[in-house]
Amino acid sequence: DPYFSFPVKEEHHDDPIKPETLQTVRELMRDVVTDGTASHHLADAVWPLGGKTGTAQIGETSNEHRWMIGYAPAEQPRYAVAVVSRDESGDNGNHMQVFRVIVDGLAGLQTNEEIDNKRG
Repeated sequence: DPYFSFPVKEEHHDDPIKPETLQTVRELMRDVVTDGTASHHLADAVWPLGGKTGTAQIGETSNEHRWMIGYAPAEQPRYAVAVVSRDESGDNGNHMQVFRVIVDGLAGLQTNEEIDNKRG
């Protein structure tokens, strides 16, 4: 089974992130998907998403590790997903395509009624 599931664990901190800071981060991560580096692959996903792309150069080669992290649905996050594509040459968007398949699959696990309720 290639999927991992982790138990929900609530943590309480004495100095949590300020609500306005969290809102700014969520807006910026939403922008990555709607107008930024991930928009070509993710803007029309089943759920509205928030996310961040990244790359890391591999030594002296032109290859890179590429990743996509994000959450869904954007308004009421329920899932967090991270995809890493290692030792890629060229920007084929594999990491974003895999991310898309995962989050659209998660959306498909819910009934049509649940999805309609989330969309409002």
